[in-house]
Amino acid sequence: MVLERICFFGAGVLSLLAVVNPVHGTTIAIYATDFFDPLMNATGDSYETWTGLEADVIRHLCDDGYLNNCTFFKVYDLAGRLQALQNGSADVSIAGISFAEDRAKEGQYIHPYYYGYNGFLYTDDTEALTSYASVKGENICVLKGSVYAEALQSQYGANIVPMEAREDAPAFIKNGSCIAWAGDSIFSFADDSGLERVNLPAFFETPMGAMVALDAPVNLISSLQAGITSLFNDGADSLILQYQEKNLVAPGLSPADENIASQVEAISSFTTPLAISNGSIQTINNGPPGVASGDQFNVTIAIWADNLPPLASLNGTKTFLENDSSWSGIEIDLLKAICNVESITCDQDIIQVATLQDRLTVVTNGTADISVGAIILTPDRLEEAPFIRPFYYSSGLGLFVDQDGYDEFGQQNDPEFIRNKNVCSQEGSAWNAFLDEYSANIVTVDDANGALEAIANGECFAFAYDAFYAIPGLTELPLRFKNTESPYGIAMSPDVSSALYSTIASTVIDGLSKGSDSFLINSQAQASETFNTLVNPALQNVTDIVSNLSPTSPSEPPSEPPSEPPSEPRSPQESGTYVLTTVVLIIPCLLYTTMLF
Repeated sequence: MVLERICFFGAGVLSLLAVVNPVHGTTIAIYATDFFDPLMNATGDSYETWTGLEADVIRHLCDDGYLNNCTFFKVYDLAGRLQALQNGSADVSIAGISFAEDRAKEGQYIHPYYYGYNGFLYTDDTEALTSYASVKGENICVLKGSVYAEALQSQYGANIVPMEAREDAPAFIKNGSCIAWAGDSIFSFADDSGLERVNLPAFFETPMGAMVALDAPVNLISSLQAGITSLFNDGADSLILQYQEKNLVAPGLSPADENIASQVEAISSFTTPLAISNGSIQTINNGPPGVASGDQFNVTIAIWADNLPPLASLNGTKTFLENDSSWSGIEIDLLKAICNVESITCDQDIIQVATLQDRLTVVTNGTADISVGAIILTPDRLEEAPFIRPFYYSSGLGLFVDQDGYDEFGQQNDPEFIRNKNVCSQEGSAWNAFLDEYSANIVTVDDANGALEAIANGECFAFAYDAFYAIPGLTELPLRFKNTESPYGIAMSPDVSSALYSTIASTVIDGLSKGSDSFLINSQAQASETFNTLVNPALQNVTDIVSNLSPTSPSEPPSEPPSEPPSEPRSPQESGTYVLTTVVLIIPCLLYTTMLF
């Protein structure tokens, strides 16, 4: 059945996005120290026997088809995680790498982030540290290469004493080299160490994510984003929650993390049987992928010529590139943002395509670099072209009828009523698979005007189209079809560079990562007002994504300790590396047909 073919996406198995050469395989560099539990304990030669949260993530990527023929390369210090990317020893590092601005210049972070961590102080005399003001001018031990050093120095005036290994902290504190050790909440010391966590809130919070080289191929980025996103897309049954429970909660190392739960909720609500959405779904904090400085891109844009308020209204002969306001809408605002990027020069001649299929054909044949126009993600379309993650909007199947139809069917709440009825739809529409599943008889029309005429002539009773559009002469039935809410994406030519991909993806992320000031949220509100359309209920998912994407700067902890010990959030440490190297693809034409998250 068609729905069965589609619903494998709902399980997060986007093997379409993981086209990696099975002969050459993928090299994963891991941080191989012996103190990295509960993130990674790489005892033994086979990764199947390794333990820890990141070991589970690696097994998911390697065993579930996102990466093939995984082999492993070991590094033994924090700096090695990025050095492996820079010297070509590895293409990906997945080892507790926290987000930092300087690191984003050396490699690209993969979204979504799959975990996060918080920094705390540990000492043998907790009563001596009653506030973070107490560390000013004092020596604090920090693992060499940790991002904690900058926070403690710049925010609290501490003197940093670098250490090679966490287990050295008790000796350093006992001999007076430092008064405390700064580390993660999920790593514990032996009972006989004499060290306890200071009763203060976390001084630093940041997400943890995989990184790839600046010039990493799009198919590798796509596979990783798809695989990591699939950890979050099954609600309460999501794999990342199972990994957290097994590795952190059950052993008593950390309570369940609220950020991860919120991330699961947002991603699960924006993931449908039609497609996995991402990562735009990025998550705990924001950090756009890095792009090599100096890159300049010439970009040719294609857009569907149909007027599609609130997404795009193409009135007038001049385009938005000519500073003409007659082109407006959410997608127009997004294209403006892309073309305003300093490293991008957009071709003044925007290609306007006439049919649904042409929206993809124009990028697959190399005529355009990117294409927009309410392109709903489907398995078939994912096979044709890569798509930019994150997605920027969402919709669902709507049925539009005339007044007589609304009087007759306006109270229907069961989709089964369309079975064996004639429903108008466009050739190539994403909704045809669902209509087939309900055994509706599809009557092909060119556009909404054709549907209006066909309904008037009795050829069909309704027009299947994206929910929330305002179609003159037709009214959308209040009926909602489950499992049809799906994201819109920017289709991309397989020939564009990964750097351009990252640049455009960063622009979309920026449009979703400024909280209530996110330009895509403002654009949505403005378009809904301008075109007098109702906001699609599915767009609450976009709001959730904005909330999870928008960064929260680490706030300075209060000067006094809380009356009760702070709840202990999870927090992977700063050490560890896994590197995934993707080489030659079996079928070159599929090199970029994968899509991200």
